[in-house]
Formats: sequence, structure tokens, C-alpha cells
Amino acid sequence: MANKEALTAFHQEAIAEVADRLFLEKGFQATSRDDIAREADYSKATLYVYFKSKEQIHHYILLKAMRLLYERIQAGLASSPDALEQYWAICREFQAYSAKHPTYYQALSETIATDQKSRDRDPLLQSIYEVGEQVNEVTQEALDNGVRQGYFRELPQVSAGMLYGSMITSAIQLAGNKVEYLSLII
Repeated sequence: MANKEALTAFHQEAIAEVADRLFLEKGFQATSRDDIAREADYSKATLYVYFKSKEQIHHYILLKAMRLLYERIQAGLASSPDALEQYWAICREFQAYSAKHPTYYQALSETIATDQKSRDRDPLLQSIYEVGEQVNEVTQEALDNGVRQGYFRELPQVSAGMLYGSMITSAIQLAGNKVEYLSLII
């Protein structure tokens, strides 16, 4: 049984790697299942064995993205007990993440179905939701630590987590759009 699971994981990874590259090159909408099958050197029937739809491949990639993001945030938090140093470490982790995995980074800012009906229908969406909740928890812990240390004001939990993520995401996006300008002033 373990061999079958390992083989399934191998094929899913191979397919997802190709799909990730194609989504980055052509966009999700412009990439077809035929494109993915051809580039991954699988038949359409074999592709269907591992993923029932293009959306399911996308969800698989999103789950990988969420797990990696969680690991990066954890690494930033482990860098120091000081909340301000943690904030900057998490910013560096986000920046490295966005540079190394642009498709993942972009996908995380898109709409992801989190309603119970969708999560019941697609176990990958349930897993994405659970990892997202873990990300929210550690982000909230970091913010609570910043409040205790006097760096941040106390905010409602949902607002604080979204604000924290939004600040970092906006800074990365702005820096990417203003490279020339920033090189003049830094």
C-alpha cells in the first residue's frame, strides 16, 4: 500500500510541477488539461487518474503553496523572540517565497473556496483551509507578541491577521513595481 501511495504522490508531483510552470507561463484559464498532459508526457486518461479536473490540480498546487508559506512564517518566527525582528524576518521569508515561487504567491491572493460545501466536495480545499487556519493562528500569535512587547496596538483578530499579511504582500508588490525608483533612494 505504501508503494502505491508513493507512486501516486510521485505522479501528482510530476503533473503539478508541469501545471505550475504552465499556469505561470500561460495563466490558469489559458492552460488546458491537454496542455498539461502533453507537457507532462501523460495521456489524458492517466492525468484523470491523478486529478479529476484542472481545478483539482490548481488546488493541489495551492495546498503546497499554503504549506510552504506556513513553514516560511514559522522560520521567521523562530528567528528571534523579539516581535519586531520576527516581523522583519517574516517579511524576508515572504519576499524570498514570492521570488522563488511566483505562481504560489500569486495563487494565495486569489479567491479560494472556503465554504463548508466546497470543502466537503474537495478534500484538498479542506486541507488548504486547515493550513490557512494554522497560518492565521501563528500570525495572530506574532501580533499578540508584538502587542505585549509594545510594537503593535491591539486589533480584532481577523482584522489584525489580514492587516499583517496585507502589509507584507503590498510591500513586496510595491517593491517589485518600483525597483528602479527604490534603487535611486536606497
